[in-house]
Amino acid sequence: MWTGSETSSETGSNGVQLPAVIDHPPLTRMQRRETQRWYDQAVQFAARAQTGGEPDAREAMRRLQACLERDPGNSLFIELTLRNAGQLSRREPSWLSRKLWLRRVRLGAAKGDWLDVQRCCLDAIHQWRGELELHALRHWAMCCAAFDQLPGALVLLQHADAIAKSPDTLALAVQALTRLGRFEDADRVRRELAALAPEHESGAALTAPKSSCDSPAAAEMPLPDDASDVEGMLRAARDRANRGRWTDAQRVLQLAMSASPAHPGLVFAWEELQLEHVRHQRDHAQQSEMSPELLAELDELVYRIELEVYDARGTRLPDQPRWRVLAAELLLAEGRAEAAQRQLSPLPPVEICPAAHVRWAESEQLQHRFDAALDSYKVAIGATPASDPVGSAARRQGARLAEAMGQAELAARWRAELESL
Repeated sequence: MWTGSETSSETGSNGVQLPAVIDHPPLTRMQRRETQRWYDQAVQFAARAQTGGEPDAREAMRRLQACLERDPGNSLFIELTLRNAGQLSRREPSWLSRKLWLRRVRLGAAKGDWLDVQRCCLDAIHQWRGELELHALRHWAMCCAAFDQLPGALVLLQHADAIAKSPDTLALAVQALTRLGRFEDADRVRRELAALAPEHESGAALTAPKSSCDSPAAAEMPLPDDASDVEGMLRAARDRANRGRWTDAQRVLQLAMSASPAHPGLVFAWEELQLEHVRHQRDHAQQSEMSPELLAELDELVYRIELEVYDARGTRLPDQPRWRVLAAELLLAEGRAEAAQRQLSPLPPVEICPAAHVRWAESEQLQHRFDAALDSYKVAIGATPASDPVGSAARRQGARLAEAMGQAELAARWRAELESL
């Protein structure tokens, strides 16, 4: 994706942005059927145009324009429109035509009338070629984004990129890929943008902060000659992760683990890479205009991988109870008290891990076993001073529970210990 060899002579704006999604009424069943009929006719005319020439191609275009008026940004309609446009006789626009077209497009975009902008773009693609065609493809991609049709936007941007390289095309592609959650593809296009136009602000503004490894002068760290060189393989994997090349980093670690399958440092590094990758994706999503559904999916993915990693470490490292405590915290946040208690069982001695006893108390509270919860708070409080974060949390939560259970004196004593700090 994003191939091409020429550099565009256009000097576009350095701050090109995809618009926010707007409301657009869904099609009724009758409209859907009618639109499908128009599309089927367009397919037939486009097929005839291969031998019949331009009249059939223009008939196909007329029907596709009607389809896109109904369902703007539909990638199926866009792909056929772009293929069919190759059958049309097009020319370079006059200076006046170019000026009037740009004025109408800018006015439509400023008013948020993206349907009119799409009409302008279709008119341009039917009639003209050259620089204005690239403008039309990019503005049409912006229309697709406004109608929440990002796959259609990517089709248009890829088509524009194949015609001529442009920083604005790549910048819009970075944004579209990021909104779709395709973060590795977005980072790859961002690197292409940075190589094409280092001064273009989108190369830095649209993705995560760069590390020192992102400098063009910093060469990629080569792999060690021997894959069993664990330290060298770990450094090489970290180098690739710092560059946002998560898949390459995973491959390096897989190669290292195949050479040293029992090395605990490699297993830990693999787990850390999974955590870092999904958290990186979520951070990107939160900074971008992504749909609530995709954000929720990413939150769920982070939760699932964190739970898997903490559970695996708790099993693998029984002498480090903090991993079981972290897994229990995730489960408690979801209201899964019984599952949290399974993670914490058997409870480690309070002197070793008082946090486990606080989480146990919380799980008892969730199951309305308040006496048992209060007893667990007492155990944790007896082993930790109020100045300790765990002891502070135990006293604060225990005081609320004691007060609710009518044990005002106990609640007051624990609060007094906090206030004396």
